[in-house]
Amino acid sequence: MYATRAGVVTVAGWGNAAGNYVQINHQDGFSSIYMHLRDYCVSAGQIVSAGQLIGATGATGITTGDHLHFGISYAGTYVNPLAYIL
Repeated sequence: MYATRAGVVTVAGWGNAAGNYVQINHQDGFSSIYMHLRDYCVSAGQIVSAGQLIGATGATGITTGDHLHFGISYAGTYVNPLAYIL
């Protein structure tokens, strides 16, 4: 899994539902979250570049199989990621 944009890792850890996950804050009020990772290779406070490897897709947390649960939020409110990645 690769970071969609540059930013600072705010969480690289475990959540019961999300499993292994990484959250990245971007400078413009946006943040991205990558959940259900098999593992991650970044740590909180680390600066990452767009396209940098941050982890591997997995099936951790509450899930029925390998997949990425990806989210984007703006000012703390989740938004539809399709509007930003297409």
